[in-house]
Amino acid sequence: MDSGDRVITGSFDGTAKVWSTSSGLCRATYLGHTAEVVAAIFHPINNKTICTASMDGTARIFDVETTQELQNLSYHGAEVITTHFSRDGNLLLTGSFDRTAAIWDIRSKSTNPDDIARSILSGDYNKSQVSAPTSHNNNNNNNNNNNNNNNTNNQNIDTTIIISSSEGRALKKAIAKLQRKLQEPTKKKFYIHTRSDAHILPLTNVAFDRIGERCLTGSYDRTCRIINTQTGCEEHVLREHNNVVFSVAFNLPKW
Repeated sequence: MDSGDRVITGSFDGTAKVWSTSSGLCRATYLGHTAEVVAAIFHPINNKTICTASMDGTARIFDVETTQELQNLSYHGAEVITTHFSRDGNLLLTGSFDRTAAIWDIRSKSTNPDDIARSILSGDYNKSQVSAPTSHNNNNNNNNNNNNNNNTNNQNIDTTIIISSSEGRALKKAIAKLQRKLQEPTKKKFYIHTRSDAHILPLTNVAFDRIGERCLTGSYDRTCRIINTQTGCEEHVLREHNNVVFSVAFNLPKW
């Protein structure tokens, strides 16, 4: 896919769509959200995946060509209203009305026990459905007629974990359940890399710096916060605005 030959849109009809800039035709429709899609972006390096954010409380990653849902990021406890990739494409930032920002590591799956244990809390993931490209509309009733896409990638993942003491029995059961899921054809799972809950009101926007070491958040609490992506700690609180902050961005010099 050449840079600039397609655009992506998100709609209150609950879908995202990719369009050709040369013909103006809709090339693909991405289904799965159960509420308005309020943000949609391409992966910055390969353009082979997109991420969407929705008022249904999830962010979702789709394969551009097949429209298959690769991941349902269901960590947040309220509407997810903004999302942003780091420039190298390794991290994904989401912001929510639950007042938190979450940073996701979307590289190869981790075998760190803490990461795996955290992933259990994210719940089950529904297989996405795929339909032929159509224009945006306000009726999603046709979604039930779509065919399931079974072209999923099997991942060989070492999830062996040594657990001792009686308190580990419940975790063993949870890990065993997760291992069974990983042995099935399933979507690639991503893990929370860092989280920040510094704001006292819902977030409105998020952005990464050039190298992904810091992120910037805007909020209804009238502040912006610069946050270290590795630790989740605030570096600065920007307090000069007198109303809601809706737009944030770093200056991005050339590499």
